[in-house]
Amino acid sequence: MRALAVVLVVALTAAATPAWPRPAPPVRPAHGLSIHGDLKYGPGFSHFGYVDPRAPKGGSVTLRAIGTFDNLNPFILKGVPAAGIGNTFDTLTVASTDEPSSEYGLVAETVETPADRAWVAFTLRAAARFHDGSPMTVEDVIWTFDTLRTRGHPLYRSYYAQVASVAKTGPRTVKFTFKGNENRELPVIVGQLPVLSRAYWTSHDFAKTTLEAPLGSGPYRVESLEPGRSITYRRVKDYWAAALPVNVGRHNFDTIRYDYYRDDVVALEAFKAGAYDFRAENSSKNWATAYDVPPVRDGRIRREAIPNEIPTGMQGWVYNTRRAIFSDARVREALAAAFDFEWSNAHLFYKAYTRTRSYFSNSELASRGLPTEAEVKVLAPFRSRVSAEPPPRARRAEAGGLGRARHATGEYANRPTTDLRDPARRPELGAHRAAVREEPRAAGRERPRPDRRLGAVRVPHEAVRFRHDRRALPAVALAGQRAARLLVLGVCEHAG
Repeated sequence: MRALAVVLVVALTAAATPAWPRPAPPVRPAHGLSIHGDLKYGPGFSHFGYVDPRAPKGGSVTLRAIGTFDNLNPFILKGVPAAGIGNTFDTLTVASTDEPSSEYGLVAETVETPADRAWVAFTLRAAARFHDGSPMTVEDVIWTFDTLRTRGHPLYRSYYAQVASVAKTGPRTVKFTFKGNENRELPVIVGQLPVLSRAYWTSHDFAKTTLEAPLGSGPYRVESLEPGRSITYRRVKDYWAAALPVNVGRHNFDTIRYDYYRDDVVALEAFKAGAYDFRAENSSKNWATAYDVPPVRDGRIRREAIPNEIPTGMQGWVYNTRRAIFSDARVREALAAAFDFEWSNAHLFYKAYTRTRSYFSNSELASRGLPTEAEVKVLAPFRSRVSAEPPPRARRAEAGGLGRARHATGEYANRPTTDLRDPARRPELGAHRAAVREEPRAAGRERPRPDRRLGAVRVPHEAVRFRHDRRALPAVALAGQRAARLLVLGVCEHAG
């Protein structure tokens, strides 16, 4: 009996004792990083799926830039950096543009990070070189990180604020340790770090603007420039990373030139005159009215609208509900109802806009339809904090849609373009009209032109793509002439 009692006590003790903590899975080197989910491209991938690995090398392309420049060091606050200067510097990793949050090794051959993302380590490629042939080292990475945080643009201080320390842990390995593990994006953020030459900057003042091209490591180097007018980059023939999978099919032009224009009106006319090769249009007015010109009609300029397949985000107005005028939800609802998107789109924006329906528009995170059973369980604790009154858009949808009704009755066709602040033009405000303070226009101040208003409300809805006629490129571009010019529409999504 005593023996049985001992066995029973031991058994009960064992049952009451929690299992030993399981060891964390080993951290293995990987060829890339992803914030969520698996990487699209495996360890042996040959090139990104959106490039042509057989694209010819050569030719030239001229692009436009607006404003001016006076600095070739883009990492400091002083000065205005030149367009395209980022192509002269390589980073630890490079993002793939057909994934939402993935990066693959460029300067870094492998990446290591634990499941809790408490740190990340990069092992550099032995072949990584600067343009002068000197190797990129762990010391260069650490110097770059420390310098950007202490002497670089203030944005780097906040961007890397959650990095607690950086240290060399091997001949070619550098480890970044984070202050916490709440932000899964930190390893990806650190992967975007450019690698600068510590030896070069030892004899140059990092904090000063310069028109001397700093020592770089990327696929292009500065060939020539006219300060404030133009800058030309030439492809590096012996670029150390040209054959890496992340670069195959990319960086194909021998020269890239940026010509500067004071404003976009002049740049548009220069494009139609053949001064540069590619333009991404973001004005619905320009797209509808500015391209009825001979180069478009005879095919020398080709317009192309390309459906967007990436998240567009949103823009909108946020009310300060701490102010009494905005504290009443009915007033905020009335202001939203007073904005007539359908009429604005038809009469001001040439029907080029679609309305934003989500904070995460055009992405997998945007809500669609009714919540599933699993989603209802997640939302249930917040039921008491949500009004039982359906939102304005839901009520409009139930009524068939105010805009659709107006189109059906022909009201839009006959509606005068009067000042919408006239109370007669705002029936939706109803009893709350008096709560809205009307500010008189200053004398002589003109109402903004429709195309100018786009700057406050647009969100890109159409991606842009640049393609040369592959048959024409070797024969035409290499002969010193420009291939057929392209124009790509950037249709915008209205944030309403």
